[in-house]
Amino acid sequence: MTCYEVLTGRVPFQDHPLCEQSPLLSDLVINQHLRPKVPEYVDNWARELLQWCWQSNPAARPSFEEILSFIEANSGVEYIKDKAAKRVVAIEEGIQANKVAPHLRALPGHKYQL
Repeated sequence: MTCYEVLTGRVPFQDHPLCEQSPLLSDLVINQHLRPKVPEYVDNWARELLQWCWQSNPAARPSFEEILSFIEANSGVEYIKDKAAKRVVAIEEGIQANKVAPHLRALPGHKYQL
């Protein structure tokens, strides 16, 4: 359910009629395999991950390492990390060439010497 909260930004079953009756809702989740509705805006890869995490058999569920690998392989995280790394290099090159905007040079606590 943690993956559900992270991927949707919602608390599982927050709109369910039994949300205030925890024992009854827990029984439905455990014994009847009730799962929260996944909002339409959630990507297919994330839906697949949720289904994997919600396997009834705990042995069939992914480990944390498998979840991380799945997210990195499917979410574009590597692309974002690559773009961020290139941006950091560009900023560092600008600082070394003294081509940084004056207001950025004056940031308190910055570690660069000009």
